[in-house]
Amino acid sequence: MKFKQYILTGLTALTFSSIMATSSITASAHSYTWCLRPHWVTTTKRVKIAKIHNTIPRAYSYKVKNYTVKKETHLKIHHGSSFLWLSESKLFNTNSYYTYAVYNTKGHWFKTGIR
Repeated sequence: MKFKQYILTGLTALTFSSIMATSSITASAHSYTWCLRPHWVTTTKRVKIAKIHNTIPRAYSYKVKNYTVKKETHLKIHHGSSFLWLSESKLFNTNSYYTYAVYNTKGHWFKTGIR
C-alpha cells in the first residue's frame, strides 16, 4: 500500500514539474522605467493605430478611427496603463481628448531608434 502511495506521489510531482518546465512567461527586454518615458522607434512591419475618444470613466471610451502605419515609419511611443503602447508623435499625438493606441501587435513590430 505504501509503495503505491510513493509511486502516485512521485508521478504527481513529475507531472507538475514537467508542466511548470514547459510553460514559459515572456518577459520584456526593457526595464519598467524604460517603458515610462517616450522613445523614438522605427516600425518593422505594418501596424494599426486606433484613435480613441477619452471619456470619464475610461470604460466608456470608444474607438473613433483606425489608421495603418507603414513599415519603416518613425513613431514616438511609450507604455500606457490602459493600453499597451501609446503614440506621442506627429499625427498620432495623445492628448486629453484622444488617445492613439497601437494594437494588434503580434511579435516584434519595432526597433528602438530612428534608422
